Amino acid sequence: KIKQFFISLLICLVVLPGVSNAARVWTYYDENNNQLQSPSVTEIEQLAVKRVSNDNVTQYLLEISHDFSGTQSTGFLDNIGNATPVIGQHWINKDEIIACQIGGIAKDSAASNTRYISMGYTTRGAPNITGKVHALQFDGTGSYVSAPGVDLGYASSWYIEFWAKRDKLGVEDPIISQGEVAAYKGLEAGFTAANTFVFDLPYAGKIETQAYEDLYWHRWKCRYVRYNKWIDALNAYGYVTTLYLYRDTVEVGKVEFVSNHYHSSKQELDIGKGLAGAYFKGQIKSVVVNKEGKIIGNWPFNDNASTAADVSGLGSSATLNKFSGNYWIDDPSIAKVNDFAQILDKQEIPQFKMVSWAKVAYLWSRQFKITMNTSMSSMVNNIKIDILDDTGQTSVVGEGQWWFLDGTTMQMWAQGNSLYDVTGYVDNLSNLTYTDSIIVINELKNEMNITWNFAKHIYEITTQVGSPISLESIPADILASLLYTEPLDSADDSSGTLDANSTKDNAEKSNLYYWSALEEKIYPLIGNKTYSLEWDAGTMGKLVTKIVAVWPPDSYIIPHIAETPPVTLDSSTLDIVTFKDIKYQENDSNLQYDSDGFQATTNGKSVLQFSRQYSLDIVPKDVVLKFDGIDDYVDLGPYIDINQNTFTTEFWAQRSITNTVHTILSQDPDPNRRGLEIGFNQDNTFSFGYYGDTLTTATAYTDTDWHHWACSYESVLPPSDVKFGPKVISLGFDGVDDYVDVADPMPLGDQFSIEFWSKQNANKFQTVIGQGVRDTNKGLHLGYLDDGRFTFGFYNNDLITDQAYPDTAWHHWACTYENLGPYQIRDIALSFNGQNDYVEVPDGVWFSGDFTIETWFYLKRG
Repeated sequence: KIKQFFISLLICLVVLPGVSNAARVWTYYDENNNQLQSPSVTEIEQLAVKRVSNDNVTQYLLEISHDFSGTQSTGFLDNIGNATPVIGQHWINKDEIIACQIGGIAKDSAASNTRYISMGYTTRGAPNITGKVHALQFDGTGSYVSAPGVDLGYASSWYIEFWAKRDKLGVEDPIISQGEVAAYKGLEAGFTAANTFVFDLPYAGKIETQAYEDLYWHRWKCRYVRYNKWIDALNAYGYVTTLYLYRDTVEVGKVEFVSNHYHSSKQELDIGKGLAGAYFKGQIKSVVVNKEGKIIGNWPFNDNASTAADVSGLGSSATLNKFSGNYWIDDPSIAKVNDFAQILDKQEIPQFKMVSWAKVAYLWSRQFKITMNTSMSSMVNNIKIDILDDTGQTSVVGEGQWWFLDGTTMQMWAQGNSLYDVTGYVDNLSNLTYTDSIIVINELKNEMNITWNFAKHIYEITTQVGSPISLESIPADILASLLYTEPLDSADDSSGTLDANSTKDNAEKSNLYYWSALEEKIYPLIGNKTYSLEWDAGTMGKLVTKIVAVWPPDSYIIPHIAETPPVTLDSSTLDIVTFKDIKYQENDSNLQYDSDGFQATTNGKSVLQFSRQYSLDIVPKDVVLKFDGIDDYVDLGPYIDINQNTFTTEFWAQRSITNTVHTILSQDPDPNRRGLEIGFNQDNTFSFGYYGDTLTTATAYTDTDWHHWACSYESVLPPSDVKFGPKVISLGFDGVDDYVDVADPMPLGDQFSIEFWSKQNANKFQTVIGQGVRDTNKGLHLGYLDDGRFTFGFYNNDLITDQAYPDTAWHHWACTYENLGPYQIRDIALSFNGQNDYVEVPDGVWFSGDFTIETWFYLKRG
C-alpha cells in the first residue's frame, strides 16, 4: 500500500503603501448618525454603531446577543448554541456579507428533562433594510385603523400581539379596542395617563401594570384563555377566564376570574382608538391576532399604501381612517421579530449586507419533557395530551415522550371503554398514585412522567343452574367482537367455598361449570357460587364476567325420596334422552337402568348432564342451517322475480345472540336499500324492507328462541297504476336544473286535487310540482322544506305538515284545495316574513272607551 503526501506551503510577504492599522484613527457615530465627541471606551461600547477611519474605511457594528427572557434562566446560558459569529460586538467593513448561525437545541446542564430551544431572533439595522416601511404613525387626534374579520366571540383562547412606541408620556394612549363598554362585549388595551398599561374586559376582568416611563419600542401581547376547573368558592367545577399580559415576551400581569364567554357582536378590531373615543399618538406595527392556535389577522404596517394588507392569507385588509401627511415610517432601528419555521439542531438566519449597523438577538425558550404511557398496551389510543392555549403546539395521543414550552396550558387525560376502566395514574417522579382520570396543567413549570392505570371492567351475570349463561346484558360493541370460544378462569376470581356436606371434591373451577362446545355456551353446575370468567373479545381485549350461580326454584327440581325405587327421568317417547354424568352431588346418588333412573340414600342436590335427540314428529326446527354471523350465507342461485304487486315469504329462525344486526333474507341490496331486506336491527326490532318501503316492529325481541315469521307485500297503487307504478318506472331529477315542463297545464280553479308518488334523496328545499311564480306568492308550490316538512302552497295559502319526512322512501301524496267562499279564513290574506314586514294604516285609528279588534291569522312556525 503506498501513501503519498503532498504538502504545499506558500508564504507571501506583501508590503502595501498607506497608513498602517496601528496608526488608524477612528471617528465614532451613534444610531442617529451623530458623531461622538471624544468618547470613552464605555461610551463606545454602549453608544457607537458606526466608525470611519482617517483613511476612509467605514465599519459598522455587528452585535450578536441572546435573549433569555422566555426561559426564566440567566448567566450560565451565555455561551449556549455556539453562535457564529460569536456572541459580542464586532466591527465589520461596510458592504460585507454576513451569515449567522446558532445551535437550535441545548440541554439544560442542571436537569436532563428540560432543554432550551431557539424559537427565533430579533434584528435591528442592516438585516431589516429591505426598502419597505416599518411602522404606521398615529396622530393622537383621530387617526385609527379598522381591521375586519376579528371574530373572537365564544373562543376558548386568543391573543392580540403588537409593537408600539409612544410619542409622549402622561397622556391616555389606547392601542387596541373592540366592541362596547359592557360585560364580555368589549376589550381595550393601552396606556393610561399615569403611564400604566391596561388590558381590560370591562366589568369582567382587568390587568393594570406599573408605570412605564419610556418612549421606546416594546412588544406587547394580550392573551385570553377560558377553561374548566375546580372552583373552591363554588365547591364545584366551573369556567374561569385568565388574562395574561406580556411586555417584550415577559409576563407583566395576570388575572383570573369566574366568567362567561367573551362575545362581542362586532368583528372589527380598532387599532389606535379606545372604547371611550381617545386616540393613540405614536407608532404601531406588526399587529397579529391568533384565535385558538390559528392566526386570523396579521397586519405588519409596512405597506406605504392607502390600506394595510393582511398577510395571514385571509385577505382582511384594514382601513386607514383620518390619516394625513407622512404617516408611513421607515426606521431601520426598529426591531423586527422573526420566528424559525421549526425546531432544528442548527438554525440559520438569511444573509444580509452590512449597509448599516446590525444587531441580532437570538430568542430562547425553555421546554419540559412530558413522558406518558399506560399499564395496558391495548389502551394506548385512550390516553391523550390536549393543548389548551394558543401557542400552536400540537396535541398528542398515545405513549411517548414530548417537549412542551414553559407555561403551556394543557390537560392530560385517559378514557376507559366498555372493557376497561381508568383507575388513575402513577406519578413516576414522586412514585405517588392518584385516582383521577384527568390532569389539568394551567402553566407547565416542571417535567412530568405519568403512567395511566386501567383495570378490566367486570360485568356481573346471575344465572340459574340448568340454564346457560346469558350475555344479553353485555354492550353490543363487545358482543360484535366476541369470538365465543371457551372462556378462561379470570384472575379476578372471588369463588365461594362448597357446602360442608359435599361428598365430592368440587373445589376446582372445572367442576363449577360446563362448557358446551356444540352450543358455545357455559352451564353453571353448582348454585350459591361466584366466580369470574374471561372471554376473548378479539382486538378489543378481554371481557371479564362475574358469574353468580343460583339454584333454580323448587318447581324446577325433581324430588326423590331416599331408599325408594329409582326415579325415571325421561318418560317422554317423543325424543331420545341420554343421561351422561352426575356433574355435582351432595349425596351418594347414582344413575341406573341405562342411565335413565336416578337413586340416592341421603339428602342433597345433584346436577345431571344429558343430551336430547328428537326423532319423531319432525318440525321445522329439526333440520336447520347454522350461520356464523360473519361470512356464512346461502346463494339461492338465479334471480327470483319478486317484482310483483303481491308476494309472501315464510321461514323459521333462531338467533344465538341479540343486540346486533342480523340479515336473514335479502335480494339486490344497495346503499339506498333498493331491494328486499328482512332481519333484525341493532335494537332487536324486526324489519321487512322492500325498495325503500320498510316495516319495523314496535316490539323488540330479546329472546333466542325459535320463531316462525311470515312477511307479505301488497302494492297499494290504484288499479290504473298497477302496471306502471312509481316503483317500476319513474323519473329521476338531479336537484340542479332537471324539470318537466307541461306545455298546456290544466287551469286550477276554486277546487282541485293533485296526486303523485315521490321520493327525495336529500334533506333540502325541493319543489316537486309548481305553477306560476312562487317568489311573489302567486301560484302553486308542492314540495319539501329545508327541515324535511312537506308544504302545499297556493296563492298565499300555505299548508305545512307538522311532521318532517327525512327518509328517502317512496310516498304517495294527495293535495286538495277548496275555496271556502267569501269572508272565510284564508280567502285573501297578507303574508308576513316574521322579520321586518308590517302594515301601517296611514290615517291611523283612534281608540276610546271599549273596543274590539278581530282578525284571522295562520302561524307558519310555532
